[in-house]
Amino acid sequence: MVNGHTVRAPESGQMVKIDRRWKNGDEVHLHLPMHIRTNRWKENAVSIERGPLLYALHVPGKWNKIGEEYSVPIWEVQPQGDWNYGLMVDQKNPEQSFEVARPSKKGYPWSVKDAPIKLKAKGRKLSQWQPYMSVSGPLPPSPVHSDHPTEQLELIPYGSSVLRVSEFPVLKT
Repeated sequence: MVNGHTVRAPESGQMVKIDRRWKNGDEVHLHLPMHIRTNRWKENAVSIERGPLLYALHVPGKWNKIGEEYSVPIWEVQPQGDWNYGLMVDQKNPEQSFEVARPSKKGYPWSVKDAPIKLKAKGRKLSQWQPYMSVSGPLPPSPVHSDHPTEQLELIPYGSSVLRVSEFPVLKT
């Protein structure tokens, strides 16, 4: 839309040229469909994408300075919260498994607190998915069972997080 008036491409997937004299205050609004889709990975885990973005579960972390090299500090971050979740995903219609939230916050979009888009998902903690040698252990093969209660999870764009999980086991339905 230009100043509230619809401008359409001759065909889907075609370029649109807007030939006009532009002036201060003109507004252009683009509507770009953002469908949610899943991709399969090792052990039949899924990643969640919406439009061009990959989504991840942010894991709170504790930063520890572990050294210095050439006067540059070396840091490690250790998880300080749960990370081992399986997702409830309708594989035939993944859009039904997520709710898109657009927080009203403005700011630096590549941070956890100012992530511009969030996906709300349902999941359950997986006791069988444990750390191994200080990193997340091998993914349990999907579909996976969990006796833990269902929780509301928030996925944010991968680039808005530092410590994250972006491949998830899928829960049995």
